Amino acid sequence: MPRRKKRQQQISRIPRKQGRFETQKKISEVIEIDEAINKTYEDIRENVKEAITKVGNIKKRSYTGTSRSTIWRKKKNKTNEMMDISFNIEIPTTLPLLLQPSQDIIQDPISPIDTRISLHTRLEEVNEQCIITKSSKANIPTYDYLRLLSINRFISLLLDGKNKMDASIQVARSVWNKGDYKARCIRKWGDYFIQTGELFIDHQGKHKKLIGLFEDNSFSINCQSWLQQQKPELRSPKALKIYIEGTLLPTLEYIKKDTISESTCKNYMKMWGYMYNEKRKGVYYDGHERPDVVIYRKEWLKRMFTYKKHMKNFENDNVIESQLKPELVQVTHDECHFYANDRQRKIWTIENEEILYSKYPGRSIMVSAFICPCHGLLRLSDEQLLTNPHIKYKETFVLRSTQTDGYWKSEHMLDQV
Repeated sequence: MPRRKKRQQQISRIPRKQGRFETQKKISEVIEIDEAINKTYEDIRENVKEAITKVGNIKKRSYTGTSRSTIWRKKKNKTNEMMDISFNIEIPTTLPLLLQPSQDIIQDPISPIDTRISLHTRLEEVNEQCIITKSSKANIPTYDYLRLLSINRFISLLLDGKNKMDASIQVARSVWNKGDYKARCIRKWGDYFIQTGELFIDHQGKHKKLIGLFEDNSFSINCQSWLQQQKPELRSPKALKIYIEGTLLPTLEYIKKDTISESTCKNYMKMWGYMYNEKRKGVYYDGHERPDVVIYRKEWLKRMFTYKKHMKNFENDNVIESQLKPELVQVTHDECHFYANDRQRKIWTIENEEILYSKYPGRSIMVSAFICPCHGLLRLSDEQLLTNPHIKYKETFVLRSTQTDGYWKSEHMLDQV
């Protein structure tokens, strides 16, 4: 569609009423408004041209290099140049270094003496720590050992004349196979070690977000007081587990679980100072290695090996008959004492805890019996028990009290047989 002419545009802006054009008077008003708009546009155009001309005539100001970024950059470059000058020193060949720097460096008379001595001292310290850690296999994490090696190499490169930036990047690539971030860490570790002589302690990831039971003072106090109130024979991780689940956990709002494992209770008791060991009265010496006992044992073994040839051999569920006659059956005798004051041997005790037990063992009962491999526990039949009314027990048990019946002797064993 072709563009409208000026007259057509003027006519299109004339208001219409019921399909007819307005009067000629209104048409002339529209034309005057249009001419005024065009005149205003031309005035604005002239003003813009004048403003552009004035701006173009203004002289450009020259840059004097006084911005903050430029000043900071110049200061940093000057510091790096001073560091390069201060580290151009000569290394003596007799210094026992783990990583020897190059020997072709000429001593700079401008370098500070204090800086040179400090770097030599720190390098010797880190070398000593690396050697001790590697030789003694101390309990040090691998990450800390690598940090020591990085500091060692970092200081050595500084003494070789490199600046901190290049030295840290080289160590990060050679030791860690990392980039700029690890280089920044190495610079931080090295600066801290040069100033203090200690390895930088990193607290990243060591802040607890949750409170555990062991860190709760009231929980620890309640558990330890309860353990102190219990008898040593009754202390156990299982008993502590029952106490915690039934008494303490329902009162703790920040713990959602209502159970605790027995192994956790065991670890808590160890951290509170309890040890599971045997409470002994004193030193006990047995006579198993006395000369006369050793001689008798050798003779007894010879006789037993001779008797064994006439016995049946039991291997798992198989029975191997003996080819020699007469056949012999091995019958063993066993006895056991039970005292009224018998206690559990191994108990949970805290360090330096004195437990006073009664020295009197109390009344005792001794059980004696005979056992053979083919018949098991020797016992009487019902008929034999009726014909021997003086025997009270079918299984040939003998119950005796040391206080009333005296000690068990060989005569009593023969009577039992």
